[in-house]
Amino acid sequence: MSKVVPPVALLLALASPAIAVPSRPRVELCADVKDAVAKDDALRGAMVAAFGDDVHFRSADAAGQGHAPACERLAALLHFSRADVLVTARDSAGKAAHGEGARLSSYVLRKSGGVLRLVTVRRDFAEANAAWGNAGRIVQARFADDDGMIVSGSETAQGYTDGAASLYAFRSGGIVPLGTIPTEWDNGGAEEDDGKVVTIKATIASEQLETDRVHVIYTRKAAGTSQTQETIWRTRNGKFALESGRLPEEIAADFKVSSSPTVDGSSPPAAADGGQSGPILTIEDRELAPVPSDVSKAVKHDPAYADSCKLIGRPILPSIGAALRTYFVTTADACGWGSAVGPIWIVAVTNTGQAHTVLSTGGYSVKIVDAVRNGFHDLAVGTATASTETADDYSYDGQAYRKSHS
Repeated sequence: MSKVVPPVALLLALASPAIAVPSRPRVELCADVKDAVAKDDALRGAMVAAFGDDVHFRSADAAGQGHAPACERLAALLHFSRADVLVTARDSAGKAAHGEGARLSSYVLRKSGGVLRLVTVRRDFAEANAAWGNAGRIVQARFADDDGMIVSGSETAQGYTDGAASLYAFRSGGIVPLGTIPTEWDNGGAEEDDGKVVTIKATIASEQLETDRVHVIYTRKAAGTSQTQETIWRTRNGKFALESGRLPEEIAADFKVSSSPTVDGSSPPAAADGGQSGPILTIEDRELAPVPSDVSKAVKHDPAYADSCKLIGRPILPSIGAALRTYFVTTADACGWGSAVGPIWIVAVTNTGQAHTVLSTGGYSVKIVDAVRNGFHDLAVGTATASTETADDYSYDGQAYRKSHS
């Protein structure tokens, strides 16, 4: 089985309109591109902007010759608010090895005086996640304030299929590779017994993409049953690591990724075996400090808040998506505490700056549990001391944390 290979790092200078137009590359387009652009005016306009009016197409006869050099296909035309990006794929079908995807190139285009013009060219910026020289699927995306794209594909060998998606952001004048995430696995071609067939598909929650975190939902189907597992991946230095949630065991084994992460919002992402729960935060933690004003304001609207108490807390990572910042909050100097028990709030702050309380309870400790529901980790709130085994379990229902009933 082939495994995910992180894309080669890339920095692409996106020129401003004042910079001279780059020279157009001399490429040979595949024969069937002529039919494709004849049916799509936008694609034809992008092709002319990238390669000029004198475009050379490979002849149909040459296309069937195995010794002919690779030609270029128009793999995707992505539309963004400030520019279009034409992505081409060097067609190596019949020449590339299994597990080898097409080489991708990008052409940044902008309208000037009503005419689409070539701004920047980057040849061979990455290899597609596909097999036998194919380009896979390329779609546009947005990571917080950055435009970007997702390049995904799959391959099959000996009856097993696996797939992956590589994510790229247009950032700081370049195209930055964020990393690669496993997205597909099945053994349907290797199992004669239908009852042993397992199919796993992943959905990248595109409406919840952040600058450095991605919410991925895996659906595993086997023996007539379906199971959904939510995960959060975090990127650093061009690689994704599982930050929270649990992977289907087949995905973890095939892509050599730990099925469970070490969950700690203050630590670098690492896919390390760490059991099924993350760190424990307590109301006596020394790292607690005054919280931002928006967080404080949200807590002070809660009836459980005593007006004379100072609020302290720290950022934690129980969530992703609309909540970009999440805080553990309690009161300072044992204000409002009972016998080793104090007020506890979990406050989420959205990307629009709106803070709201998603949990208001009392206790001593909060353990971040590995399971994720509706984009938030489950929590276990201890009600005595840090070593107590007595705890109430909470799950997020889409609006707030509710106590779980077993």
